Amino acid sequence: MGFRTTVREMYSRYCLPLLVTENDLGAHATLTEDGKIHDSYRITYLQDHIEQIQLAITDGVDMMGYPHGRLLTIFQPTKELKNVMDLLMLIVTNLF
Repeated sequence: MGFRTTVREMYSRYCLPLLVTENDLGAHATLTEDGKIHDSYRITYLQDHIEQIQLAITDGVDMMGYPHGRLLTIFQPTKELKNVMDLLMLIVTNLF
């Protein structure tokens, strides 16, 4: 509920479409013996936040998008490359 409240407050205050660019769960992903990443806590985290954004949209908030914050680290040389690779491994092993 806190994320929805924050999104609604920002929209109410500025009356501009919103684009959430940084909202990640800083957890390390590990490839297990079965060749997959069992990252249910990150999936749940993202699902919960996407659900709150959907509710905020039904409340009238104009959302431009919600790109996952981890993907943006590709363009930030100060971040560890390992975190980007963790996310890419998660996507590849669990979606394909």
